[in-house]
Amino acid sequence: MKSTPTKLSLEQLNNHYILFRHGQSKANVAKIVVSRPENGIPSKGVGPPSPSSNSSEGKGWGLTEFGKEQVKNASRDLSNYFNNFQNQEIDDDNILDKFKNSEKLQKFHIKIYSSPFIRTVETANILLNELLLTNNNLSIHSEIIIHDDLMERNFGIFELKSDKESYSKVWKMDESYTLENEYKELQVETCEEVRSRICNVVNEIEREHHIIAILVSHGDPLQILQTAFENADTNLHRSLNHLEVAQWRIFGPR
Repeated sequence: MKSTPTKLSLEQLNNHYILFRHGQSKANVAKIVVSRPENGIPSKGVGPPSPSSNSSEGKGWGLTEFGKEQVKNASRDLSNYFNNFQNQEIDDDNILDKFKNSEKLQKFHIKIYSSPFIRTVETANILLNELLLTNNNLSIHSEIIIHDDLMERNFGIFELKSDKESYSKVWKMDESYTLENEYKELQVETCEEVRSRICNVVNEIEREHHIIAILVSHGDPLQILQTAFENADTNLHRSLNHLEVAQWRIFGPR
């Protein structure tokens, strides 16, 4: 069922936004869905597994060691991008080259916002450390800002089940404009519910000016946020250019 989508106009934004997806997580490797706070946020989760268990359940399903390296590399790429911009070595068509009125990057304050899930918090902390180490001339907020509206899409009854099969079922529902009641029966968030809450984050940040907001979140929420930035159909979020694990993308006023 189609609904009136939450809209964001790039031309009217005060700030620039970098969408940053978390690195490879233990849930990715286990090929299961971890979308509920009780499983993705350790402080809200069940107790730790027994000492003889190798399970990540109860620990929040954080990043793998490979995932941490992915995030370090992506963070360094972003840091290099900022450094190159400061040194005027960028001549491509990327969004940061189009600051209004030729404003200097130094006038902008970088803030990192993160989903409360452990895989995103770990990602955000690695990113912050890399930026602080390599960008001495930039104004960088020294703490991660946790925002619940950036958390993973709730996949309802598919929690802790096979990710490939579960995601495929939900994405097929999205593309076919399934009635909202059918999502409710499966306890799955609709695309518009996700878009509404993640756009709330942007609207809150828009109360400030000269912010480069890095939003560290998950696959579906970031894909769905892209539909708002690109004025695309919310339910067709999978048709947009995908953000893979530990990838980032920039949006802002042109």
